[in-house]
Order: sequence, then structure tokens, then C-alpha cells
Amino acid sequence: MLTLDRTHSGNAGFHPMFARSLETARVPLRDEQLQLPLLADKSVVDVSV
Repeated sequence: MLTLDRTHSGNAGFHPMFARSLETARVPLRDEQLQLPLLADKSVVDVSV
């Protein structure tokens, strides 16, 4: 299970629910390992499942 916790994400004043959410998703394992492609820059982290 993958959980995204945005409760300490910094400036989230643009939407009242943004920093209050916990998102979860089932993520399949490959050879008993979690593989997540990530893309990151100064303002965003994108996780592809």
C-alpha cells in the first residue's frame, strides 16, 4: 500500500483540503520490490504507479 501524506507540504493555501488529505493506493510488487518511476523538479514530485 502506498500512502501520500501532504499534511506538511508547505504553502497549501490555494485549496483548503490539499494539506488535509491522505491518499492511498494498492501498488503491485515486482519480485517482492516496489518500483516507482519518479519525476521531480523544484515545485512538484510526480509518482507514476
